[in-house]
Amino acid sequence: GQEGIPQGGAGVMLESARPEDREAVEALARQVHRLHVAWRPDLYVMPEELYPACLYNQALEQKSLFVARLEGLVAGYLRVRRLDVEGNGLVPRRELVVEELCVREDLRGQGIGTRMLQEAAVLAKAFGCTSLRLGAYPQNEEALAFYQKLGFTVRSVTLEQNL
Repeated sequence: GQEGIPQGGAGVMLESARPEDREAVEALARQVHRLHVAWRPDLYVMPEELYPACLYNQALEQKSLFVARLEGLVAGYLRVRRLDVEGNGLVPRRELVVEELCVREDLRGQGIGTRMLQEAAVLAKAFGCTSLRLGAYPQNEEALAFYQKLGFTVRSVTLEQNL
């Protein structure tokens, strides 16, 4: 497991991903990426692999990839990155950014995602972060409601104009 992350309630434990988890993480990543492709085909395509061995191993080395285990099975995964924010006119701070989060569709509604984000907050504090940040597409109403229920608030809105 990852130091500083408590064992989860309801039998869920967030821990550093292992080499043998790649197939399960790939399946979950494809589940999420299919939504992105459907919502934004102008930006996303489905590659042969989202986590080929080289990218997966890089994430393991960076200790940025975590899995939630439920009775030994990969129930979800989380990829994070630390972001140090500094600059003229900015309050210096460190954030933990959740880049990817997924719970297996057949296991949703059991508190796994809630526990994963609670444990991510513990990890963020251990890293000296002052906030946990993530993004979601407006079409993903279920995810937006879930994040807001957990206390996340909208911090900014990104607008674009296609040319």
